[in-house]
Amino acid sequence: MKKGKMKKLLALLLSLVLILSLAACGGNEEGNADGEAEVGTSNGKSANQNKLISAGYAHTVALKSDGTVVATGENNYEQCNVNGWREVIAVSAGYYHTVGLKSDGTVVATGKNDCGQCDVNTWTDIIAVSAGQFHTVGLKSDGTVVSTKLLEEDYGQGDVEGWNDIVAVSAGEYLTVGLKSDGTVVVTVVREDSDYGKAEAEKWTDIVAVYTEEDYIIGIRSDGTVVATEYYNEDLSGWKDIVAINTSCDGITLGLKSDGTVVAADYNSAKFEGGEKWTDIVAIAAGDYHIVGVKSDGTVVAQSFGSSGGPGGASYYGQCDVDSWTNIKFTK
Repeated sequence: MKKGKMKKLLALLLSLVLILSLAACGGNEEGNADGEAEVGTSNGKSANQNKLISAGYAHTVALKSDGTVVATGENNYEQCNVNGWREVIAVSAGYYHTVGLKSDGTVVATGKNDCGQCDVNTWTDIIAVSAGQFHTVGLKSDGTVVSTKLLEEDYGQGDVEGWNDIVAVSAGEYLTVGLKSDGTVVVTVVREDSDYGKAEAEKWTDIVAVYTEEDYIIGIRSDGTVVATEYYNEDLSGWKDIVAINTSCDGITLGLKSDGTVVAADYNSAKFEGGEKWTDIVAIAAGDYHIVGVKSDGTVVAQSFGSSGGPGGASYYGQCDVDSWTNIKFTK
């Protein structure tokens, strides 16, 4: 072969190699992003959006885009002492404690620890966390689940050792719920007085997100409709296009729709205001006396329940003092 033709052939081969290399790099980056968003999703939106902000009994915690965390509200047990947290990628508020998942798969916690709910310092390889009232659970990258050891108030909610193939978890007061990759649900509870909907929920199929509170379980199906165990008294059968759900044991139930609006099932005196400020929402959370929502621009809206002089008032604990919050977004 002549030298001129050889040079042209080599140039062509090098160009082909370069194109393939660039395509491969781009594919890896896109695949990683999609893989993170696909875990426990509904209608293409990540179920982990609920971990962008979380509400406890009377405190609110949220994740900023730089991996730091902000908190406001009741701080009797230091549940709002998160100023030193760094490299956090998800947050979860329990009744009186707060948990943060770090980018290296470890977990930090602060707040009340009478039942061992903050004993998470030895956990590793965690990809999701959920804080209940008396315990905390973590989902590992291999699909297994860990729970803090309950020193008191042990009703079997931490008995998750045999779980596998789990893609999402939710910790309540007496329950822990796990969502499996096949769309079914597992529940752990061993109270003698009731199974708190365990038998009912474990018959569900086609579930893409789960949430539990005091004594009931709510699930989102892949078509955006909602199911709930019989212990939940409100009718959610008419809800559609739901991508996230959140509730509290004494408060209101919120549903986030795919268009960024919010629907609510009122409870007792807790009435959802709605209106223009509750649009363009990307994440929601409900505490016992307040609700919060993150807007797509990274700001936060809130509503309290009750009089200004009691636990329901925004000025009582400051759980709704979120007007100054900005950049409440997942870490890039």
